[in-house]
Amino acid sequence: MSYRVPHFNSGDKDFQDDMTLGGSLYAASGVTANNITGNRVNAEDEFSVGTTPVVFIDEILDEDDFSSDSNTGLATQQSIKAYIDDRMNNLMVTGVTGTGATVVDSFPDTPEDGCIWHYNIITNDGTGYMTGTISAAWDSGTDSIEFNESSTLEAGDADDFLFSVDINSNNVRLIATLGASAGAKTWTVKLMRIKM
Repeated sequence: MSYRVPHFNSGDKDFQDDMTLGGSLYAASGVTANNITGNRVNAEDEFSVGTTPVVFIDEILDEDDFSSDSNTGLATQQSIKAYIDDRMNNLMVTGVTGTGATVVDSFPDTPEDGCIWHYNIITNDGTGYMTGTISAAWDSGTDSIEFNESSTLEAGDADDFLFSVDINSNNVRLIATLGASAGAKTWTVKLMRIKM
C-alpha cells in the first residue's frame, strides 16, 4: 500500500497521530510529521528536520572524500567509514630488529599535507619500551618535509631507537632506525596515524 499526498491548496494535511506505512509515502509538496514509520519515504525536493533551526536535507551523497562539503547532504555509512579509515589507521609492525633503517609506515603524499603518529614500541622481552608522538608536515610539490618527535615514556634501549620521516617516490614514510643496543633486541611498533 502506498500513500500519495498531493499539494492541498486549502492548506497542509494534518495527521494528528503517528503514521505507520506498509508501503511508501510520496509527497508532491511538504510533509511535516513527528514520526513516520515505513519501508520508504520519497521526497522530490528536500526534507526539513527540526524547528530551531530547521535543517534542510536535499540529497544523500556517496563520496569517500566528502568532496562536496555540503551542508544539506547526508553521507552514506560506507562513505563515513571510508573517510575515517583513510585518515585514521591503527598499524602494528612486528619483528623490527637489527641495526639500520626499517620503514614502518608509508602512504601517498597527496592530497594531505600533514599527519600525526601516536606510537608505542616495546621489546619482545619487555625490557625496552617508549611511547610518544610524531608530527609531520610536507609540501608534495617540492618533496620538502619537516617533523618533530617527542616521547612521553621511555625505558631500556629505547633511547637507541630513533624515528624519522621522509618522502620517497611520492610516498610519505615513517622510518625506524635502530642503533647497536636497540638492534640487538626485537621490537613491536604500534602506531595510530591521523592524517590532516
